[in-house]
Amino acid sequence: MTQTSPFQHLEGLLGSDVMLLNACITEAFQNQESMIPEISSYLISAGGKRVRPYLALAIGKMFQSRTPKRFLQAASIEFLHTATLFHDDVVDHSDQRRGKKSAHLVWGNEATILVGDYLFAKAFAMMVQLEDPKILAILAKTAIRIAEGEIVQLNRAHDLTLSHEDYIAMISGKTSILFEAATETAAMLAGQDSEISAHCGQYGLNLGIAFQLADDALDYDSDQRTLGKNIGDDFNEGKISAPALYSYRQGDDKIRAFWQRVMQNKKTDGDFEQALDILQSQGVLPQIQEDALRYADLGIAALDCAPDSPMKEALARCAQFAATRSY
Repeated sequence: MTQTSPFQHLEGLLGSDVMLLNACITEAFQNQESMIPEISSYLISAGGKRVRPYLALAIGKMFQSRTPKRFLQAASIEFLHTATLFHDDVVDHSDQRRGKKSAHLVWGNEATILVGDYLFAKAFAMMVQLEDPKILAILAKTAIRIAEGEIVQLNRAHDLTLSHEDYIAMISGKTSILFEAATETAAMLAGQDSEISAHCGQYGLNLGIAFQLADDALDYDSDQRTLGKNIGDDFNEGKISAPALYSYRQGDDKIRAFWQRVMQNKKTDGDFEQALDILQSQGVLPQIQEDALRYADLGIAALDCAPDSPMKEALARCAQFAATRSY
């Protein structure tokens, strides 16, 4: 029997909120121009876990929020996230997303980018409907930070000299900032003060960092082959991620020269297997998981701002799972 993940358990606790969120999302991307719902639904309906909007709804439910605006807030987060995925796949020349052929390979770069732009705009239209300038300001700043994170990643795509702090800042801007915005603004919408809302944001931010570090490690985890997962995408694309950075910082001249060569897309047969051997000999993947757990613990500690409840416990388990997951 397949074990239920903490995120699936969280979805179960949300109950009918999930159905209402789905209805809000489906209604929002309808448009007379058929290409917009066609391309949008291609990715939105492609099996994404909707982690960010579910966390937003969960924060609201933890504080017993009843406002119907919580579905607009959660849906706007999902639209903002989906827009970045469309743009990411074009920039990264990705072939697949969520097990399906990337949208830009089906409809072309131009249409995919324009629909991504539409989803950004739609997200902001939904944010305005929340009628809260403070929430709108946070979400607008988040959109800016996401774009800045993409630019930083592009400019430092092959920079193995990135410090740990710089890398965390980069993935925070690219990935974790949206987790932070989702959870902080959900608490605000639930009527919590700025201090409690900021703590909820810290929960989301640290969960997001843990999630990304775990994701980085999984791409170099040879055990994933036994689970039928693809590994080595980051390596094959020459994408800087935590395993390469950790190994480079700890390596001797020979190891550093190896990473410099392969990250400049000067690969030869057997390089990925050599990379796995290097990481194993240095014990890099356990180090990354240890760091991911540290961030997860920071996120869990931030939840001390809320009273104990089954939803709070579920959110804590999600943070732990984000750091330790095997898929």
